[in-house]
Amino acid sequence: MDRPAQALVSAEGVACRVLYREVVRPFSLTIKAGEVWVVTGPNGSGKSIACELLAGARIASRGAVSWPGMPGGPERDAAIVSFERQERIMERERREDLSSIMHGLLDPGHRVRDLIRERLGRSAADADRLAHRFGLSHIMDRGLRFLSTGEFRKTLLAAAVASAPRLLVLDEPYDGLDAASRAELAATIETLHAGEHALVMVLNRRRDFPAAATHVLELCDGAVVYQGRFDAWSGRDTAERRVPSADPSAAPPPGAPADARRTGGASRATPVVRMRGVTVAYGADPVLRDIDWEVDERDRWMLHGPNGSGKSTLLSLITGDNPKAYGQRIEIFGREKGTGESVWEIKRQIGMVSGDLQFRYPLRERVEETVLSGFYDSIGLFERPSGHQHEIARSWIERIGLAGEEKTRLRALSFGQRRMVLVARAMVKRPRLLIADEPCQGLDDAHAEQVLTLLDTIGNEPDTCLLYVTHNADEALPCLTHSLELVPGSGGSRGVVT
Repeated sequence: MDRPAQALVSAEGVACRVLYREVVRPFSLTIKAGEVWVVTGPNGSGKSIACELLAGARIASRGAVSWPGMPGGPERDAAIVSFERQERIMERERREDLSSIMHGLLDPGHRVRDLIRERLGRSAADADRLAHRFGLSHIMDRGLRFLSTGEFRKTLLAAAVASAPRLLVLDEPYDGLDAASRAELAATIETLHAGEHALVMVLNRRRDFPAAATHVLELCDGAVVYQGRFDAWSGRDTAERRVPSADPSAAPPPGAPADARRTGGASRATPVVRMRGVTVAYGADPVLRDIDWEVDERDRWMLHGPNGSGKSTLLSLITGDNPKAYGQRIEIFGREKGTGESVWEIKRQIGMVSGDLQFRYPLRERVEETVLSGFYDSIGLFERPSGHQHEIARSWIERIGLAGEEKTRLRALSFGQRRMVLVARAMVKRPRLLIADEPCQGLDDAHAEQVLTLLDTIGNEPDTCLLYVTHNADEALPCLTHSLELVPGSGGSRGVVT
């Protein structure tokens, strides 16, 4: 006779408040060994926070959580992979950064090897074996601040499974991964839930639901609307509660006045970006090799390539955030890099939404302040906006479905909602160049569809050139006219234009 599965986690009437609002309403749940739970629901429904409560990473404001099947407690026997954890690690790296441009010192900070061994607590050989399993051997000595999104996600996963936790929580584990890495992760996940362990996956997109799923916890507006067997779940469509009623294909809200958008740039006939023989390496680690690329004002480009191929590096050469752009043959808005232009002259004409920006943006800021900061290209609002700018910002806040949340701090929003705020921030000034780097990361199906439709609408307008980055073929935009693929090689990635 089979023994009943052991209960690993038990929650009784658990709720959680963040700042002034109850983001997770009281719920009770038991997770047993061998179970695979999918936690789903629209952006802002409280999924991530509910899972942090179950894993002991957050203190409940009501109720209690116990871990009867975890002799080492959640500190030893539970692990979480999430963008929130990545945000906290990156905040630590920035706080402890000892780099000095004046003295030519580039502090790598904590390395991939350090993060894995921090959790592993065993020998370097064990860390090397784990790194090989997750395809990280070639970046073990790279600083965490210099990883691509996909490389960071795989590093967090390797660190999480290092100690074979009884409870493993994967919060949107596929976001930021290329197709090959997604397939590898899916195969790995199939081996993680057996025996005395349990797996909890927070998933916004239906396409990512694993075949091994046994149970579902669905939330909406902080309340549990279903919990139980996966095969009994109706998979109800709650899309009407996820997106605003506005038509995302309608003309975008107005941007800044034309004279405020076009200052500091060259004529409209000048290519937006021109690169000739651009090569970038970090020490002995080559990233890009002999990149030749020209982007005209009416182009709509898709930039793609596997994790670690140099997409983020290439974009940082354009935005002015990478000092390695100097000394290269790069022209931005008709002006050669290093000829006296300031970073702010470049940023004035660029709108940007990316994971890196989201990790750097202070969570203490409020929604409207964050959107308004897009007019000034600042992280935080340090100017006094005009009444017209307030009107534009509020129009965009309504468009992204956050009307009424203008004074809400980012900390009180979900990761996906914060991504929507950054989309609005990027577009308030109707930039000459819009860079959308994995804009659907962290979004549920309905919000992802909304953003893709909005970007395609923007892409069909004449005033904004678009550079769009995605790993997912089903997120390609109809407006795209060109493609640049970065193909890794021994001396760095080369660019293939189609």
